[in-house]
Amino acid sequence: MRLLYVLNSGDPGGMEQHVLDLVDQMVCRGHDVFVWCKAGVVSDSYKQAGAKVCERGINHDIDPAYIIALTKFIKAHAIQLVHGHEPKAVVNALLAAWLAGTKARVSHVHTPIAHWQVTKVRKIINSAIYGLVVNALSSKEIALTESVKKVKSAAGILASKLCIIPNGINVYKFYFSSNEKAYFRRDICKKHALDSKVKIIGTLSRLTREKGHTVLLEAFAALISRDAIHKEDCVLMLCGGGELAETLWQQAGDLGIKDRLVITGQFDEDLKVKYYAAFDYFVFPSLAEGFGLVLIEALTSGLKVVCSDLPVLKEVGGTYPLYFKSGDELDLADKLARALQEQPDQQEFEAQKNHVASKYSLQHFAEKYENLYKELTEK
Repeated sequence: MRLLYVLNSGDPGGMEQHVLDLVDQMVCRGHDVFVWCKAGVVSDSYKQAGAKVCERGINHDIDPAYIIALTKFIKAHAIQLVHGHEPKAVVNALLAAWLAGTKARVSHVHTPIAHWQVTKVRKIINSAIYGLVVNALSSKEIALTESVKKVKSAAGILASKLCIIPNGINVYKFYFSSNEKAYFRRDICKKHALDSKVKIIGTLSRLTREKGHTVLLEAFAALISRDAIHKEDCVLMLCGGGELAETLWQQAGDLGIKDRLVITGQFDEDLKVKYYAAFDYFVFPSLAEGFGLVLIEALTSGLKVVCSDLPVLKEVGGTYPLYFKSGDELDLADKLARALQEQPDQQEFEAQKNHVASKYSLQHFAEKYENLYKELTEK
């Protein structure tokens, strides 16, 4: 098959990793893969995975120049299926594919619009427009979980359009021996000038509002003020970059924890496993998610996970994380204090690794997408 993925991003994140996994798996399975995206780290990774990449961004919600160029590209390269990711890319890609006569068209907004951290009016408008376009032009809209499917259905997307395919990861990438863990941890501590004996409470995501970092900082400060942890014994590490970096530094200063905060900024993909290995605890304080890829990465890495109680995260994580009320810094502080007091349970860690391997492997992920693509292109 000749497949085209369309997104309007050049920076790494969960959606971009999802597309990279698709590119890598479809190339390995012998398909011709094309990607339209912004220039950046992400576009380079798609090229390295074997995709033919056109670096171009979308300037408007509906961008006539972009649509015309994409329509010509689809025709010139005899694209059989177009798969758009996130609203702006989906709308423009679906219109271009329709104009080009490509009948197999897949759409995917990863975090449901109903869960975006925007005004109610904007949610209503965006949901209505997106639903109309998807119902009219998309062959299938992807939902990552059953709970996300229900949210999208409630937002007006037709049941016949919705298809559940969970994310997947290469579980072996996150398996490391105790010696490897110690080596990776030393490397990370050296990189950030940390005492190797310090306890690292970590999270990994873009620094954006919906990821809940401000809640995490409040909870960490509360732990210190309660004497649940000694300030000099712990560090809070936020792995990732984004628009909230300066705001978070300011908040940390106001809370008196600036000297216990590490913000890594954007980092190379090969450092991800090292960060997981360096963590003693993983916290996922997200306020809105479509799946939570880092949740299953952390579980596979054998970490004790404290996680917000969003329905989608409880569906994905099962009984293994320790859940707190989403957005509640005091409940997060309570759950973190509990996690810090518990002794590591190796049997539990093995069970959570098996949970991920059985439900969210990259092989299952790729097989489900390839089957969907074949079904749509053979109609």
